[in-house]
Amino acid sequence: MTLALALALALALALALALALALALALAPALALALALALALVSADSYLAIACPLFGFGPH
Repeated sequence: MTLALALALALALALALALALALALALAPALALALALALALVSADSYLAIACPLFGFGPH
């Protein structure tokens, strides 16, 4: 492998890593929000599944 080919490969790899990092940082807030919303929905559903039979309200 020639030096120029090795440098081009290293540059392409560095560019791909930088792009992946930028994409991950751009998507992090949306992913965090989606995860928080999913956890809130699961928690609320679990609470209702326990509370509804105890207190006699809701769809359960």
